[in-house]
Order: sequence, then structure tokens, then C-alpha cells
Amino acid sequence: MPAKWMMTGASKGGIATMVQSMYFLEDANVFVPQIAPVMSSPQEDCFMKNIYETIGDDRYGAELAAEYRQMVLELQVEAIKNRGELQDRCCEYLVKNGETYTDVAAPEVIYDFLVHGFAIRTWQYAQDFNSIRAALDMKGKEGYIDEIYYLLTGDRPAGDNPYVVNEGTEPLSYDYYPYYVQCMKELGYFRVDFSYLRNALEAEGSGAKLAVTEDMEDMLSLKLFIYPEVLETLSFDRSLHDDLVTWSKTTESYVIVLFGGSDVWYPLRLPDVPDRDNYHTFVDDLSAHGHIYARIDLYSRYDIQELIDEGLKG
Repeated sequence: MPAKWMMTGASKGGIATMVQSMYFLEDANVFVPQIAPVMSSPQEDCFMKNIYETIGDDRYGAELAAEYRQMVLELQVEAIKNRGELQDRCCEYLVKNGETYTDVAAPEVIYDFLVHGFAIRTWQYAQDFNSIRAALDMKGKEGYIDEIYYLLTGDRPAGDNPYVVNEGTEPLSYDYYPYYVQCMKELGYFRVDFSYLRNALEAEGSGAKLAVTEDMEDMLSLKLFIYPEVLETLSFDRSLHDDLVTWSKTTESYVIVLFGGSDVWYPLRLPDVPDRDNYHTFVDDLSAHGHIYARIDLYSRYDIQELIDEGLKG
């Protein structure tokens, strides 16, 4: 009796799972792409808008989610206000852990980019708001600067703070160059947007400012990692996105698409399509860690397993 196969992957692996199903549907009986963003442009606008305005509403309720978003923004403001004590320390950590940048990345730009990314990392991974609240409560006290540093980098001594959930800090040290090239060519990416932080700094009134000005934001996330002479040779082709939209509506493969409703990438998913006998979409109120082998609740996992079992019978 022939074996039954299931193929799955998360994030870029989720995209690969969809592409595998699109071109090689005989390779598996069931395809389970998880948290798979495929964008129609290298500068999608809805990503940052969600992070500062709506993310977490379904999971935590609108009032509590707004409080969490404000806490994240306040921590970012504090990080910029204390640039003098944090910038060199953070940049040294990034270099030590293998981060490399193009010539546009002066230390103050790298630091701004790290602070900007704090909101993304917080919501994408552990959503550990207890640690952020604990750090903000230390304002003006000994160790406050260290707490901001730990939150920005994840470089915390083991066992140093009981609030910390050590999820989602490692990606700072990876080299994403091939990924950024692929984003520029076919996967797409999001537009960096410092306006929320810039406005919060102005409202706060301390005089602290970002080094990244508004005219620098265009394609900044790609310019930091791809040299201008290379970037000029790359052009975006949205045909992969369009082909996958068609695939999602017409595929004969048995597909179960999983999303985390409070994941940063959720707004950048393919357009929703109705469930049918061979195509199912499952959304849980989780972050990017919300996949079937991690933090999806037990009852939801049963539902997904039933769908998988059904697909493997075919």
C-alpha cells in the first residue's frame, strides 16, 4: 500500500509549501502552509498600520490590545531618548552576532532600524508585554537602561529576569541577504514606517529625534542589506502572487492554510477564499508561533488534525 505524505512549512516555508502544491500537486496528499505571506509589492503599506493600530484586537480585545500597542510605542520612545547610552552597545552586539549592512547604514540608522523593528519582533513572537511593562516601571531607576537593551537585542544574561519569555530574539543574528533579494524580485515585503514613532517623539516633547528622516524611508529595509548597484538591477514581478491567488481558488490539492490572527504577517496573506472540500483556512488568535506543533490550543489542534486525517484518506 503506498505511503501517505503531508508537506508543511511556516513563513517562507509556508510559501514554498503553496508553490510545491501549485506546481507539483502529486508530491503529497496534504499540504499545510502556515503563516505564509505573499505580497504584490516590495512596499506593502498595511503591515505597519496593523502593528500600530489594530494588531491584537481579536486576541486581547480592543482596549487591552491598544494598551499593549501603546506600551510598545512608549518603549521605542524611551529607546530613542536614551540613544546615547544604548546605540553603541546595541550596534556592537549586532556586529558581534554577524549582522552586516550596506554603506547607507550609519550606526544611528542601524539603531533606529533596530528600535523600529522592536514593535515587529514583539508582536511576531512572544508578545511578552509583562517584560515591557516591568521595564517601563523601572524608568529613572538603576538598571533601566539595561532593561531597554535586553528588550531590544534579546542579549539578556540567562535567568536574569523572571518576566522574560526567550522567544523570538535570535533572528537578529541571521544573514537574510538571499531572502531580501527574493523579496525584491517576487515575494514582496513591507514599507518601513517611522511616522508613528516620529509623531510620538514629537508629542513627548523631549527633543529626541530619529536619525532616519522621512525621505530616507523609501525601500530602506532593502537598501540596508542590498547595495544600490545591485538593487538597481532588480525589478519586482508580481506573477508569483497572482499565480498563487489563482491557485488558491482552483487547486485540486488538499490544502489546509493556517494563520495566526495576531501575527504581524496576517494582513499580508493571500486574499481569503471560501472553504471547499479540498481547501480549508484556519485562523487562530496567535502570533507567528501559533502553528500546529506549538501554541495552538488543544481543541483547535483536534479540528486541524481531523482535517489532516480526512485529507490523508483521499
